[in-house]
Amino acid sequence: AMEAEGDDRANALRELQSGHDLLASLPPSTVNSARMIGIEIDRAGADLTAGQAQEAIRRLERARADLARVGTYPPHVKFYNVLAQAQLRSGNAAAAKPSLLSSIAAAESQLAGTTDEQSRVRWIRDNGASYRLLVEMMFREERNPAGALQVWEWFRDAPYRAASAVPMKLADLPNAQPLPTAAPRGAVPALRHETALVFAFLTDGWAVWQVDDRGVASYWVPDAARDVARLSRDLRNSSANPDSSISEIRKMGRELYRRLLGPMDSRLEEARTLLIEPDGALSELSFDTLVDRRGDFLGLHRDLVVSPGLSIYERLAERPLTEIRTSPV
Repeated sequence: AMEAEGDDRANALRELQSGHDLLASLPPSTVNSARMIGIEIDRAGADLTAGQAQEAIRRLERARADLARVGTYPPHVKFYNVLAQAQLRSGNAAAAKPSLLSSIAAAESQLAGTTDEQSRVRWIRDNGASYRLLVEMMFREERNPAGALQVWEWFRDAPYRAASAVPMKLADLPNAQPLPTAAPRGAVPALRHETALVFAFLTDGWAVWQVDDRGVASYWVPDAARDVARLSRDLRNSSANPDSSISEIRKMGRELYRRLLGPMDSRLEEARTLLIEPDGALSELSFDTLVDRRGDFLGLHRDLVVSPGLSIYERLAERPLTEIRTSPV
């Protein structure tokens, strides 16, 4: 119902209403509460799509009693995520942040149950939206890019934290505390001969951080039309095609450099290795095909390395960085 349009959306809403009415006629139970809360979350999402944020908030607040009877974490993740979206759209960022922290606390509790790569990939897919929304709120609304980076790296570090994750009691989720996010602080002093470029794809643009022993710098790349993803795909495909025009490749590479790296070009010292932590469409982009301000390909005069995240430099602080450069761009 959240994504459908026109007649399809109307039909989806009728089906949700029918499901709601049926469940309301049945005796209360844990199973029925879980089904009811799922329907109400979907209806609140449909309210948001229709621009009715306040109605979405009212609907979810009425559904809290059903949520309290649900003994699994996924509905709590989704409930608080949609509630936070509605609060943000209604202009109440102060209320949205605690809702996001509750959603993330439920997600962190699920992390404890991920025991293999497949389950962790599912965890990232199912829970990433709440972390991304909190990162965007901190980066843009609170103007706290350093704090946003810490939350982003905490999220990226999830596969490594799974073994030590501790579930929270469901009753405590409404009072969830901020995340313990200190990883980037430990990485900064270690990056004496490197600069980390961290990218996060958010609602309508990219948060970009440059991190090294000089500190943390950041900027926002507007991308409501998803131009960066399109350019990245076109550049990747053209670079792989031997019949492509080198001038066209340079043109696309120059534009991507301007968009993604141009705002902090002066900080990109050639003597430093670039540790690139990509996200979204940039994960499949060869950054060495970007064209810098001099007209040279980015990989011509410097080393480029794909980074799994800043936390690894804290974990491996006792080892030389050269020992862990295993993923050249």
